[in-house]
Amino acid sequence: MIHQTLILVWTQAWQIAVLFFVILILFRLLARNRPHVAHLLWAVLLIKCLIPPVVSSSWAPFSWITHFM
Repeated sequence: MIHQTLILVWTQAWQIAVLFFVILILFRLLARNRPHVAHLLWAVLLIKCLIPPVVSSSWAPFSWITHFM
């Protein structure tokens, strides 16, 4: 039980970290003078923080990353 919880927490943490840096780069490139785009990007990160990775699918981008590692 604890092992599964730790795996869940670790998966959520690295996915949020990767998404944070992707959004940060997109923000600096595309949304510096567009507040509506900036809010949308950061809302995506907030939603990801609230939704744990309990459902896995083969077509999700984070599944591709773990598949190639």
